[in-house]
Amino acid sequence: TIMDLLFGGGDDATKANQEKKTPPLHDRGGARDNDHEAINSEAINSVHVREEDKYNDKDNDEDIDEDIPRYAEEANTFMHGGKFKEALVSLTSAIDLWNQSHTRPNAEFHHKRAMCYAKIKNNKKALEECAFSIEARPHSPKRHKMRGVLYARDQRWEDSRKALEKALQLANDLDDPSAPKDPGIPPPGRKSRAEYVKQISKHLKTVQSRIKKRMRLSG
Repeated sequence: TIMDLLFGGGDDATKANQEKKTPPLHDRGGARDNDHEAINSEAINSVHVREEDKYNDKDNDEDIDEDIPRYAEEANTFMHGGKFKEALVSLTSAIDLWNQSHTRPNAEFHHKRAMCYAKIKNNKKALEECAFSIEARPHSPKRHKMRGVLYARDQRWEDSRKALEKALQLANDLDDPSAPKDPGIPPPGRKSRAEYVKQISKHLKTVQSRIKKRMRLSG
């Protein structure tokens, strides 16, 4: 099933509709749009209350840098506990603070926010977060893999095939010394690179079979 594609096979994502234009990267924080506001209003009481005034003074960069890992760790704890809406609140806080003191987006925060949106079945927002993550780290196999699986979840088979083929290419390119390097694969303790490549290939084979089946039916 498509849910198996997204969350099956021991992927590290388990431990973490129509095509529309992706928002520009400078809008990536997202905490002020309706989706994030709705999540904040639902989960904020069980998480934390942001002290907005604390970060208005540019002299507070040290406080910001200290709070970013705290929110990130908080998000990890919520994700491991299956509390994905609460994790979104923490990730959004981490991203907002990161964007105040960095010009380059934090690809991992956006990747995790994509995973949380996927878990609460908001595929549109998950794909947007995936795009931000890929823009920040375009040579990461796991980010393209996740995009491919999300496309498959929407039955966008051709888009899924392209994304998974890109993920497979990047994973295989890790053996090429001339290729750009951004491993973006699970740590060795979780899964070997060969196993990860095998898993991407399995997802790709499933998508290709769906495409062939659709072609037979339409023929």
